[in-house]
Amino acid sequence: MLLSHEHSYYRRFCHFSSSYYVLFENILKQSLLLSCMINLYLVRHGESLANLETACVGGRRSESLLTYNGITQSILLCQRFKKENIIFDEVYASSAERAKATSAIVCATMQYPLEKIVLCDDLQEISHGDCEGEPREKVWTQEVHKKAKSDPWNFKLGNGESQRDVEERVYGWIEKHLPNYQENKTI
Repeated sequence: MLLSHEHSYYRRFCHFSSSYYVLFENILKQSLLLSCMINLYLVRHGESLANLETACVGGRRSESLLTYNGITQSILLCQRFKKENIIFDEVYASSAERAKATSAIVCATMQYPLEKIVLCDDLQEISHGDCEGEPREKVWTQEVHKKAKSDPWNFKLGNGESQRDVEERVYGWIEKHLPNYQENKTI
């Protein structure tokens, strides 16, 4: 659930799907983070209602709320940060409801001021456009699977985003928000 730019630590704690692992590895390699004094933690939101709707295409679905399990996961993550003496200087979160709730739970428990959480649309998950919420069996036909496998980096589901689009969006956010640090920061 969390990533750090320190490579071995990054690999050890990465629980993203393999495509997202490659995505964030590429972004961090390209960025100035590796030469800065920044400890960057990328945290995935806790389990959401959309995560339980496995018969439907997920994606962005920004309105999806945390489940009770997702709330518990957020509390456990906070306990882990406390145990490892991690104190954040800044917190950025996706504007999706599940991400806002996860960051609020973690920050409130760690006594980080909630009003200092910076919400960013650029940190949202991949968009599957008008396919989000639709039945998987209707959307993911054999033809669509074939197209996705033939060019996974550039494949777009419906009128949504490709993995490349997501990389460019997130890399743009990193370039805008993180390269100006001259001192140790934990974000």
